[in-house]
Amino acid sequence: MAFLMNGQAMFSVMGREITPVETVPYTKLIGAPAMAVRVAHTAEETSQHLATSLAVYVHRDNPLERLDRTQISKIFSIGNPSGDYSRWSQLGLHGQWSNRLIHPIGTPEFTGFGTYMQAHLLNGRPLSPLYEHYVGTGAVLGRLAQDRAGVAVAALGCETADIRQVPVSMNPQAPTSLGSTGDVRSNSYLFGRFLYFYVPQKPSMPLDPVLREYLRFVLSAEGQAIIAAQPGGYIPLSQEEAAVERAKLDRVLVQEGN
Repeated sequence: MAFLMNGQAMFSVMGREITPVETVPYTKLIGAPAMAVRVAHTAEETSQHLATSLAVYVHRDNPLERLDRTQISKIFSIGNPSGDYSRWSQLGLHGQWSNRLIHPIGTPEFTGFGTYMQAHLLNGRPLSPLYEHYVGTGAVLGRLAQDRAGVAVAALGCETADIRQVPVSMNPQAPTSLGSTGDVRSNSYLFGRFLYFYVPQKPSMPLDPVLREYLRFVLSAEGQAIIAAQPGGYIPLSQEEAAVERAKLDRVLVQEGN
């Protein structure tokens, strides 16, 4: 984003939404917020160093079977309307787990992951005082591997011999998901995310014609087929999603024409 706001890049590619820390200086410098264009769903795993959707993990010794959106919020934040969770017994675990404290683990609040959690899952509520901060998926999951009572949010596709992914659902009645291609593409996976192109949109100035045509191509059927052709890569948009993004570009062109 620093390159984009200082005129050193045609667009910025992000596997997440930009944060307020990035939006404020950008708007001050450019005079308008950057336009976000979704071009794909994020990938299922990290081996190609691509942006991924997120997942919830626990230690393999933990018998937890599933989590829903409200339960995740109660684990990671405080001030939930129906109360917060601090012990595993509140999630239905028994025996040696009954009185064991839950140890939530994740990235700092104002990182990309942290901002995503605040905006989409925690409704801006403060993080649990038990929350441990680490920078990056590797550090987060490395800590979880050492803590049988831990639970973490990190990049999708990172199970190991010590940690496993927990199936999650939108609500207690909804089916659970581990973030399969079909579930991410249908937007039925709780932690599904998009790949964004952030585009400089200065007031009363047209988009660069090369950028405009490139984005139209990426959002075309041919462009989306190229995305789909990469094994283990980004997941193409649905026809309806691509149409929404093309319409976004068309609205900019109409404004420019006026």
